[in-house]
Amino acid sequence: MIVVWQQIPLTLLFIQIFYGNVELRDIDKTYNLLQVKELSTLWSYFHWEDYVTDMMDLVNVQTESNETVVVRTPDYFSNLTDLYNSTEHR
Repeated sequence: MIVVWQQIPLTLLFIQIFYGNVELRDIDKTYNLLQVKELSTLWSYFHWEDYVTDMMDLVNVQTESNETVVVRTPDYFSNLTDLYNSTEHR
């Protein structure tokens, strides 16, 4: 059983990898065009193509792996990968 106090350090690490309010208002940091297949290459731990397809299926829109999407915080995903790789897995 995980005790709440054991989760606090990990929670603090998650907070540190988020963009702050000022960074979220910076259009140069938050307007990043990437193809869905690029997402899968950059952050392979998540099934991006399936996710985008499933989301777009909800509104009856067909997508391809070369579809372009806006990624607001790509640094977050890179930092999340680093955090995952440097954290003890249970």
